This record gives sequence, structure tokens and C-alpha cells, in this order.
Amino acid sequence: MYGNSICSNLVKLANGQPLVTPPPTPVVPVSAACGLQVASHDATIIADGSVCGDLKTAYPPAGGGVWDDYNGAGPPTYDSLVCSGQYEEAQVQVWDSGGQYYGSDLCQRLGWPTR
Repeated sequence: MYGNSICSNLVKLANGQPLVTPPPTPVVPVSAACGLQVASHDATIIADGSVCGDLKTAYPPAGGGVWDDYNGAGPPTYDSLVCSGQYEEAQVQVWDSGGQYYGSDLCQRLGWPTR
């Protein structure tokens, strides 16, 4: 998907056509009733229900990592939204920065498309 978009934009640039950049999708914050963060890393889960315990047990981080409780008012400022969806009737958002290894892996296991 990204490769095709990059190639399309390169062809447009070569032909002198303007690039059309879609506006960013607005991010609606959840109420952050619970949060989890990969120990010593920057993947963060924020949920608007008390589902963090279930997520912690059912979806441990890739590579044997551990989820720690996260008590921030929202996602860390340097993270970007990787995916979001419903889990046990609660709205959940997965945030990450850098390579997005932990966040992307969790999104894939939950079956949610990544941004």
C-alpha cells in the first residue's frame, strides 16, 4: 500500500503534477480509564474501559515483553496512533513511535488495520 503510493507520487512529481495529500484522520482520544505500556519501550495501549487486565493477559507483547500499567492522561506526546478498535465493548487505541514493532504486532493480532 505505501509502496504503491510512493511510486504514484514519484510519477506525478516527474510529470510536474501537484501531489494530493489527504488530510490526516482526526484522532479522538479515549477517556484513558486504563493504560498499558511495554516495559522499557514506547508502545502504549489506552482504553476507555477496565479491559486492560484482559488485554494484558490475552495479548502479551511480542518477543516476551511485559505490559506495565500506564497512568498518563493520554498517549506519550512522541507516539502516533497505530490502530484502534473495540475490545470487549471498550474503545481501545494502540500508540507507538519509532519502528512501531510492539504496536503493529498487537494490531495484527487483534485483527485491526494499522494506519
